[in-house]
Amino acid sequence: QTKPVIQNWKDLLNSLPAWEADILQGVTVTPWFKTAIENPEAATLIVSDGGHKGIYGAYSWIIRMQTKAVATGYRATHGNPMSSHWAEGYSKLAWLWFLHHSITFEGIQIKSEVRSFCDNKSIVRATRQGPEEADGKPAMIGPPLHPDYDLINEIQHAQNQLAKLYPQLQDTEHVKGHQDNKTKFKD
Repeated sequence: QTKPVIQNWKDLLNSLPAWEADILQGVTVTPWFKTAIENPEAATLIVSDGGHKGIYGAYSWIIRMQTKAVATGYRATHGNPMSSHWAEGYSKLAWLWFLHHSITFEGIQIKSEVRSFCDNKSIVRATRQGPEEADGKPAMIGPPLHPDYDLINEIQHAQNQLAKLYPQLQDTEHVKGHQDNKTKFKD
């Protein structure tokens, strides 16, 4: 079977597995994205968030260079049971695959420092790249029957694929979010 000719983002989405194309449907990229992310003088910040209400969930992410948003993504999440953890995980997975495809399809060479942030500690912990976490505990995704196993496993797979193209990929950092409002700021 002949591989489809990919000439634009829509062609790329059509060539991907349905689940992966779905998480990349709500992506918006500015004309200066490539120039910005290839600038070694600038820092790239990625912030992702997700949430749920009842059985519905959604996520969004943004890539910023200095004061400009250069790419964004959003989408409804799928899964049962729905949780904030699940929506946050979808958000991270979406921006990881967006960067991966930006490198492979668009030929982007990331030269800026890339830092990512998430306000869900469990996603940050579960998706660390090293063999052990900062507290010395082994980084584990849990048993295959755990409800988040497939999502965390796919995030780790996406991280590994992106790290092959961008070896400087760093672990996502935790930032306080609205649910942390009972924690003192200096903590």
